[in-house]
Amino acid sequence: MSRLGPRNWYRYDSNNGKDYRIETQDYLAEAAGLVREDNLPIIPRRMTPRYVWVQSVEPDPATNRYSRKKLVLNKASVPNFRPRTIVKVDGIEMQVMSYRGESHRGAGPE
Repeated sequence: MSRLGPRNWYRYDSNNGKDYRIETQDYLAEAAGLVREDNLPIIPRRMTPRYVWVQSVEPDPATNRYSRKKLVLNKASVPNFRPRTIVKVDGIEMQVMSYRGESHRGAGPE
């Protein structure tokens, strides 16, 4: 199930101690516990934020496919998204499948 919805800027706290703003869909930000913020610098292009992949517990009855979503996380939210944890995303029960930490390309962290 692909869902398009409103997108806004949200606060992301990087490992280098700086806060940036990232743009994401509102329902994904809500599930991850992100806070709206549009007065911070935009996250540098060479930085990839930490995130988790979540997958629906049950397949969509219409397509018999599992839905997958990528949720960007702030540091404080990471303990709530351990593998196999069940979370609600847009009213759908989803299971955390994998975690990816923050990464930097090129000249290193800003």
